[in-house]
Amino acid sequence: MRFCIIFGAMKAGTTSLFNYLAQHPEIASCKEKEPSFFSHHYEKGIEFYIKLWKKGDISTKVLMEASVNYTKYPSFPDSSKNLLDFTQKHDVDVKFIYIMRNPINRLESQYTYSYARWTSDSLEQRIRHGHLIAVSRYAHQLDLYYDKFSHEKFLLLDFNDLIRKPDEVLKQVCEFLNIDAGFHFSGLDEIYNKSKGKTITRPVDRLYLKYPRLKSISKIFPKTLRQGIAKLLFRKKITRNFELTQAQRQCVYGALKDDMIQLRQKYGVDVSKWGF
Repeated sequence: MRFCIIFGAMKAGTTSLFNYLAQHPEIASCKEKEPSFFSHHYEKGIEFYIKLWKKGDISTKVLMEASVNYTKYPSFPDSSKNLLDFTQKHDVDVKFIYIMRNPINRLESQYTYSYARWTSDSLEQRIRHGHLIAVSRYAHQLDLYYDKFSHEKFLLLDFNDLIRKPDEVLKQVCEFLNIDAGFHFSGLDEIYNKSKGKTITRPVDRLYLKYPRLKSISKIFPKTLRQGIAKLLFRKKITRNFELTQAQRQCVYGALKDDMIQLRQKYGVDVSKWGF
């Protein structure tokens, strides 16, 4: 079995990349974009995981999923360990795609997304909490996998490249996965899962967090119906991304500086384009 795992970073284009690649006839996309199997459900076993794809695709196509929770250490500390265990126990070939964006912009976008869904904390509070900064420590998140798997299993991408020249990026991905790089992808001007303009649905998502089974039950209704109800009940939209103050920006830059140096030295990423 061959797997392609888009494992982060959150709010860096993973949904767009997943949807573009899902068009390729040699790729079978997971029924859920983010199954979070290795961070949340590993104890359920390989049979549970494999059922997330069509049976006929298992041995013939590259099985693709995109779970950003895999690069949210320390919130989900066992993802890389579980993935290594998975590859050692089963006859599988796993390749990883990690897409990054300006870590400041990524942090702001994640907060905007979280504010729309579940948190009422201020941006200052969420920065102090530490999770937003941890997810932007790209080198540290990569290290957890890079030290466990062969380095040729990794492809690092830039969010801005995906936006500006998607054809080139997708060709690069196809070559990395050893599938037809001449396939013509369509709809590349559509950006998926943008934080800006999201409907604030915190009450609904808090119910899901408190009663997980409720979310499963809700899926018996069509997605368009669920989205329509949410928009009807919670009409307020976020029309712009939250932005760091200058003081907050300096604080975050200081917290990320060492990681950005590691990202440049170990992974060859040009971090100067992000101001580091």
